[in-house]
Amino acid sequence: MIADNGVYGVAATAPGTFALTGTGVDARPERPPYDLPIEGATVTYSSVRGPGLPAPPGGDVRVVTETGYDGAFAVIDVPATRRGTCYRMTVVAPGVGRYESVDVISPGVYDQSIELDGGLQVENPLLPLHTAGKASALERACARTSRSSD
Repeated sequence: MIADNGVYGVAATAPGTFALTGTGVDARPERPPYDLPIEGATVTYSSVRGPGLPAPPGGDVRVVTETGYDGAFAVIDVPATRRGTCYRMTVVAPGVGRYESVDVISPGVYDQSIELDGGLQVENPLLPLHTAGKASALERACARTSRSSD
């Protein structure tokens, strides 16, 4: 599939896995009035362990990639349980900023755009995921996990 910004996104992933296509842009206030793509940012997905958090099929997962010249990145065929698996995502662009999120991710295909603004941004963009403001036990357990030290 192709997104509005011209970046090709992952359209399918293997059963029992998730895929994510994303873009990272430089949104620092001192930049031009448009967001420049960030090339060479490190993007890491790591499964999170903890009470109430099922491990992904096959055990712990850590996937690392980099953004391309257009700020795009993708992960594909990352294991996730049917109910969802807790993953920490970090995006590190030296001199531009750092983004962290902890989310429950179920099998499927996703897309995400990240704006780095010069500092540390911590988000839980998918929480609460399912029940109109009422997080599941898995979502609450995932949200309680501590931030990364990547």
